[in-house]
Amino acid sequence: MNQNIKISPGNRNEISDVVRLMIKSDHRDELWAKHRASKYLLNENKDRLILLARDKNDLIGYAGIVKYDDNPAGDFVNLDDYSWITWIAVLPEYRNKGIGSLLLKFAEQHSKDFMKKGILLDCREKLLPFYERNGYNLIGSYMKDNSKTCVLERLF
Repeated sequence: MNQNIKISPGNRNEISDVVRLMIKSDHRDELWAKHRASKYLLNENKDRLILLARDKNDLIGYAGIVKYDDNPAGDFVNLDDYSWITWIAVLPEYRNKGIGSLLLKFAEQHSKDFMKKGILLDCREKLLPFYERNGYNLIGSYMKDNSKTCVLERLF
């Protein structure tokens, strides 16, 4: 992996850059990206965080973390015990270079600040091997938009 990659929390001055990153890396529409970036970067009560991956000064990936998220994973575990990775995305030209794994490690570290016993996420079934390689365990699944969504956990 490139030694120039740095991971750090985003800040309110980066909203427009994060919106562009969300559109390019995760094929999100602009309205969704503006809403989500603002929700995370203007968060006053510190219950959510967006981590940004940078190659030198260029934003190349991100991960969202919340202290609690109301989610179908509640069918499998007590959500109060976990923080939640809401999404991870990396620009296509930077994929398969360890950046997603690096974002996960930083998300886990920051999640420990929320005083939880672990971290949860959900993903499409095809992404399961990536998360399992990073120490996540499948704890259940549910149907969303006619496709199987996997729920994974990592205990601290």
